[in-house]
Amino acid sequence: MRILITGVNGFIGQHMAKLLSAQHEVLGVTRAPKSDDNLLAIKSISADLSTSGFVNLLPSGIDCIIHLAQSTQYRNFPEGAEDMRRVNIDATCELLEWARIDGVKQFIFSSTANVYGNTNQQMTEVHVTQPESFYGASKLAAEHLLKQYQTYFQVDVLRLFTVYGPGQRGTLIPNIADRIRQGQSVTLADGIGLTLSPVYVGDVAEIASQLIEMPKTNGYRVLNVCGDNINELSEIISILEEIIGVKAKIQLTHEKSQYFAGSNHNLKRFIDLGNMTALKDGLLKTFTYARP
Repeated sequence: MRILITGVNGFIGQHMAKLLSAQHEVLGVTRAPKSDDNLLAIKSISADLSTSGFVNLLPSGIDCIIHLAQSTQYRNFPEGAEDMRRVNIDATCELLEWARIDGVKQFIFSSTANVYGNTNQQMTEVHVTQPESFYGASKLAAEHLLKQYQTYFQVDVLRLFTVYGPGQRGTLIPNIADRIRQGQSVTLADGIGLTLSPVYVGDVAEIASQLIEMPKTNGYRVLNVCGDNINELSEIISILEEIIGVKAKIQLTHEKSQYFAGSNHNLKRFIDLGNMTALKDGLLKTFTYARP
């Protein structure tokens, strides 16, 4: 099977490409190709998704598209709004139409749990979508565009919750690990911090692999991609303290803790994952710091 992955140089893209290239022909789209052991087995295609017409650089005969690329400006609003629109919405629309014309059989889209907005309960796919950021709104807009193509190929929307794993930089869990190791304070709202359902990146790659292997019947699925368990940030910090061998400097605040956890029950109706990677096991795979 020929699989096209956009954003292949990204954190999730590299892990996914490594897994899928063992059994499939994988072609990776990226703005700036780079040498990486995870990507040696794939063909790299240079294309800037923020530029109209990028699809003219793509090869024909693709069976499945995994659209992971997203704007690098996702935290930068309003300055980054145009880039987010171009990459998250316009490029998705252009890629969908190209996929229809080229006869692609499956389109897997990387969305986000940020489409849901704030809540105090576990999120399911029927939970109200009310994004509170331009980034979340742009992803939800793309989801609506994707739904219109369900009669042409199978569309799978993956709403990702707190993905973590080896090689990740600049996001919540690696940032906390770095702060613990460097002796910097870690803030916990209401003594708890966020309530999350983290998912190990290897599980995300396996989910995509299983979706690809399923029989193709045109339709539209929205699937939460999250871990089996709900974890408070304080619990994550405790595990990181044990792995790194350093006691965290906790700074407590009286701010209300936030709830950002999902249910993967619907996902497991379609694919057989068994037990997903336990949090401690995943963190042990992720962080290999030498103890001071």
